[in-house]
Amino acid sequence: MTKLPTPEAKQPLNTADQDTATQAGIEKTLFDEIAKGLKYAAKSLGAIDEQEQLTLIAEAENAYQNAVYLVEQTATVPEPPLAQKLHQLGVFLERNDTLQEGN
Repeated sequence: MTKLPTPEAKQPLNTADQDTATQAGIEKTLFDEIAKGLKYAAKSLGAIDEQEQLTLIAEAENAYQNAVYLVEQTATVPEPPLAQKLHQLGVFLERNDTLQEGN
């Protein structure tokens, strides 16, 4: 009679593995927030009217603030491509605020 292999019990994650998993989750969320902000920023450029544009810019601003919060909480600088996209979104929002104040 052949003995069936017994399933191995899952070992709990050690602290380093937990930290790595947490960091990966934060980086994924950061990436998602930046992508969302850039999507809303791009859509705002083709908005039909001012109200739609303001709504889309507000969504982009919200995503930007979420991304900045994540960066501050982790106290680590995002990888260069991600940092550049975050910077681009911030510059877009800054310029847009200036344009809105002039109206």
